[in-house]
Amino acid sequence: MARLVRITSEKKAYVRLLRLQQNMSFRSVASAAGISKSSVWRICNNDSLRNEVKGNRAGRPDIITERQIRGILRRVEKLRGTYGNFTVRTIMRHESLDPRAVSWRTISLSLTK
Repeated sequence: MARLVRITSEKKAYVRLLRLQQNMSFRSVASAAGISKSSVWRICNNDSLRNEVKGNRAGRPDIITERQIRGILRRVEKLRGTYGNFTVRTIMRHESLDPRAVSWRTISLSLTK
């Protein structure tokens, strides 16, 4: 089982200096700094230290698009004038949304945003 030893910020800076400016290999940086090769790799490839941002589109994609949401909101205004009382299923029927593809809960959640 591995030991948990905190690597100081000075040692991290030293590792980055050796790797990036001296152009040393991971193995030689690890032996010079006295830490493992995987720790050297982790320090050099940490995204937050390189000021790089991962994509913000992580996670499950939306079922309905922004355009469909705008259409639903326009349809709600029209249905208020026509019917007064209506359900989410009425909105889906008027917007030609397939109930097998989009659930009524998805529509109701998009209306409450």
